[in-house]
Amino acid sequence: AAAVAAAAAAAIEADSNGLRLLAAADDEFLAPQSIAATGCLLGGIADSSAGNIVIRFPPCAQGLAIFNGGTYAMSNAAGTALAEVTLTPQFKGITVVRDPAGAILAALQTTSASQAGLSGLTTNSFVAYGARPRFEGQPPSFAVENVNLYPWVLATRPGGMMTKHITLSWAAAGGWSAPAFTLNWFMGLGPLQYKITAADGTGAALGRKSSGLHEVSVAQGMDAGVCLCATYMVPLLIYEIPDNTN
Repeated sequence: AAAVAAAAAAAIEADSNGLRLLAAADDEFLAPQSIAATGCLLGGIADSSAGNIVIRFPPCAQGLAIFNGGTYAMSNAAGTALAEVTLTPQFKGITVVRDPAGAILAALQTTSASQAGLSGLTTNSFVAYGARPRFEGQPPSFAVENVNLYPWVLATRPGGMMTKHITLSWAAAGGWSAPAFTLNWFMGLGPLQYKITAADGTGAALGRKSSGLHEVSVAQGMDAGVCLCATYMVPLLIYEIPDNTN
């Protein structure tokens, strides 16, 4: 009982610290990140190489309703459409990210073999696939509409009733890298608010809410497509297991 109470107190403190962080200026948290030699998940869309950028997109339906699907458009700070995400309702369905012309840029799919699990105690993962290799010689995993898709990022939610974070690992020649980023989210009414921190402790992104939308400040060099996909993978991971209530 004491351990549970201590964990709850720590979670409340983390939320308080997080909400204070979200009220701060971007440059108080964000720090330049390194762009991979192979570029970014969505190619040149939402390019952050020249400096911090902002992307906006709607939150998906929460709870089990998330698997009713829906299409959600991402724009830049000026309101220019950059991409759209179409959630696929069924378990193991493929969520697709397209550019404004309809070309497939990326896809999301669970690694789970079944929906068995118990109230948030089960560790589960989603993979974000890109339409080009993450590294030289990488084979595709599957194709959608004749577009080959290659593993790029593994998003993992550790089991635990108090878990409010996911880790993000890069695809590499020997498998998955050690976690390169951690996304921590904070309590409060949606849309989801969060921070993404690199393994070296520097700030990579801040996810706030603005007029009912996700508004994500992305650090220079951070992959904005990864931020977009990670935002949607959080509820996908939480509600993938039917009896998950936390």
